[in-house]
Amino acid sequence: MSTVEIATIERIRIVTINRPERRNSVDRPAAELLIEAFLAFADDDTVDVGVLTGRKVFSARAQTSKASRRVTATESPISATAQWAPLDSG
Repeated sequence: MSTVEIATIERIRIVTINRPERRNSVDRPAAELLIEAFLAFADDDTVDVGVLTGRKVFSARAQTSKASRRVTATESPISATAQWAPLDSG
């Protein structure tokens, strides 16, 4: 069973964090899978909406029980490819 599950229903991509035993805290492997999932979503013209959810509960934190270090902007695969657009206010 994967720590990140991906499903597509019609034109909606659903990405689910599947670590309920850890209240879906995001550790490094889960973070890498989430990055891959959303990079794939950004490149997929067959879906219009992305939804991030968690199995049983939603995650609001990173897992801090393991030693980790912050990823700098130059190390992140998202920093070079992310394109943010303002929301249309009406």
